[in-house]
Amino acid sequence: MTDPAVQAIELDGYDQAQKIGRGGMASVWKARQISLDRWVAVKVLFPEHCTNDEEIDRFQSEARVAARMNHPGIVQVYDAFYRKDRFCFVMEYVDGYTIGSWIKTTGFIEENKCLFVAEGVAKALAYAWNKQLLVHCDIKPENIMVDSSDTVKVTDFGLSRSIVSLQTRRRNDEVDFIFGTPAYISPEQAMGESDLAIHTDMYSLGATLFHMATGKKLFEHLQGDAMMEAQVHLQYTDPYELNPGLSPFFCDFLEKLLAKGPEDRYDTWESVISDIESLQNGLPIGALSKNYVSQHSSIARTEARNRARENLLKRMINAGICDAKGTPPNPQPQSIISEIVSEIQENSSISKQFEINQQKKRRLRIKKNYLLISSAILLGCLFLLLGCFYSYKKSEKFQEDIRNEIVDIEHFFRVHPHEYRSSIRKYDLLLAKLPGKKHIELKRELVDKRKIAVESLERRKREIMQDLRHSTAKLIEEKQFLRAASIIQMYDGELADETRTARENLSRAYREQASRSVSIERRN
Repeated sequence: MTDPAVQAIELDGYDQAQKIGRGGMASVWKARQISLDRWVAVKVLFPEHCTNDEEIDRFQSEARVAARMNHPGIVQVYDAFYRKDRFCFVMEYVDGYTIGSWIKTTGFIEENKCLFVAEGVAKALAYAWNKQLLVHCDIKPENIMVDSSDTVKVTDFGLSRSIVSLQTRRRNDEVDFIFGTPAYISPEQAMGESDLAIHTDMYSLGATLFHMATGKKLFEHLQGDAMMEAQVHLQYTDPYELNPGLSPFFCDFLEKLLAKGPEDRYDTWESVISDIESLQNGLPIGALSKNYVSQHSSIARTEARNRARENLLKRMINAGICDAKGTPPNPQPQSIISEIVSEIQENSSISKQFEINQQKKRRLRIKKNYLLISSAILLGCLFLLLGCFYSYKKSEKFQEDIRNEIVDIEHFFRVHPHEYRSSIRKYDLLLAKLPGKKHIELKRELVDKRKIAVESLERRKREIMQDLRHSTAKLIEEKQFLRAASIIQMYDGELADETRTARENLSRAYREQASRSVSIERRN
């Protein structure tokens, strides 16, 4: 096995090596383990990270701890050894892709898929903590994979913690040295605290989910130390504002994970998993108080999210899905259900007889009251009052119906995140129901939501065009302009109709480049 960037290395017992990755501290190889005839991943640390026996012993000790973990959501460590000035981790080879590459491909990831990944990671981290008191310390999209059977797997367990200890020990005179990835690092980790627990990984999971759901990293406008300083002190945009297709309950979940103080996050991984299951069932989380101060979190909470949460909860309560606290009704044994049904039927018969008697009494009262009515003026006043009351109720009901339709549109967008045109059309139909100067506030809210949907559409169109340019960049470098133009023109994927004009312009530009290139070659 050789790494062209460093000194060549041969590893006994392995062949057919293929380099599949390289980071700041190691290169990664896919190789065949000859003795067992299986494919494995071998992470080879660069020589400068293995300079004495103490460091080698520590890596081996950490590898042994990681190897004792056996969980479907954790990439298995098979072996660790030191040969020819290199320390090597031999791990399970995962035939799949990282969350980082998934984000790059799609721009952002739908909420239900984010929850699927979150559940897999949380269960793996819960196992590591309960089994070995292990904290990963570097949860990020590049360290989470999905294999060919759609199993979520966490990579680099043991290695991350080993590197933390190694770097801290070797640079203990450097007060400002921090291990971690700035976009996903927890505030306590960014401040250099050494006594890290499960709350550190919870924050990093929250930052990872934020990136997945919005397509943006926390504080992505900053770099390095400034980004880590922001993780400690600043707030970023509400994810509900960045992606209006997200449910307010999911955004509440991110807010809890991204609490600045470890004590304001979850107490256990089991609590995290419980809230993930609630979100998967469309229920609110149980961990975020209504009075929770949003300044405690790295993400802000907007009034739009508060209103959306209240409207959604109201509809769920009216439908009997949950109570005011977001708790679903407990399932009842079949025997109790049967008793309740019988009681309802019995009460129904009694109620019918009671209603018949009441109707007779009402008819008698109407006859008596009719005789007491002395003038048409009084009747007119009565009808006028009833008309005003009916008009008020009708207006109130109309506004409630409109708000329910807004919630339905937001739900539609969450279920169909790429149906931008349909969402915009639905908003236009609602706006058409609000003529004149009535319901100004409601109309303003609708206009704002439509604007967000339009901006989301335009942003996604730009992302698709950027992806198309990137995918044809190599052809352009090779001056295969006509082939690149054909690929752009024939694209029939997401938003193909909406990007047709932009694609035609880009295709035309490539063809013009082809013509100019041919002319230059002829002159030469």
